[in-house]
Amino acid sequence: MIYYSTWEGETENLVSLEPEPLLQNLKALYKGTEQEELFKCYSFAQEIKNTFVIKSPLYISASFSEQRGWTIKSVSLEQENFNKVLNVTINRDNKYVQSMPQFFPGNFGNLFYATEDTNMQILSPNFHTTKVSHMPICTGSFNIHRWFRATSYALINKDLEDIVFNRGDPLYYVKFHREENVQLKRFYMTPELQKIAKSNMDVKNFLPKTPLVKLYEMFVNSGNQKRIHKEILKQIE
Repeated sequence: MIYYSTWEGETENLVSLEPEPLLQNLKALYKGTEQEELFKCYSFAQEIKNTFVIKSPLYISASFSEQRGWTIKSVSLEQENFNKVLNVTINRDNKYVQSMPQFFPGNFGNLFYATEDTNMQILSPNFHTTKVSHMPICTGSFNIHRWFRATSYALINKDLEDIVFNRGDPLYYVKFHREENVQLKRFYMTPELQKIAKSNMDVKNFLPKTPLVKLYEMFVNSGNQKRIHKEILKQIE
């Protein structure tokens, strides 16, 4: 069982779309086409096992200008809500990297937690075609039993092209590396859980370049892992 949530807020919970098993999604996508042959391949089935599609909760149309930076044209947002939808990566010299915009950081981000060691990998949605499919995304992986933070969707947009995606468009996949079949169960973020997740996301500002294995050790030793476990299972039970 993998537990998941969005960061916070009733609005975010209301508009967010649940992760969908990739196999289920592709069977619907390719139904009645010759691509259904894919599902007869054992190695393909093994490759996408325990993989889920993370979809955009909003319709987004964004563009960049030297004068204003990134702006969102599809919805009118005050700065606080704008920051929930789009942020720009900041490098180690504290400069904005405009070619790496991050969408849905924090509030709309997904958090996953496992009660046992489980590596979660963020993958490019290569089986789906959208208006931004030609742009690479920032992928990665971490142990969701030993680290707790929200995911985000960061594009590598070196030409600063306009960015458009629809509500429901696949943004990325998450793959859980477990032998047994994975099931997802939703929990709700509490102030206690938000505090822990935020501290994990902020630690890079104080201890830059710290290896993940060291962060895992710090996280477990802090007692935060036990606090998360207790807080989530209290809801489920």
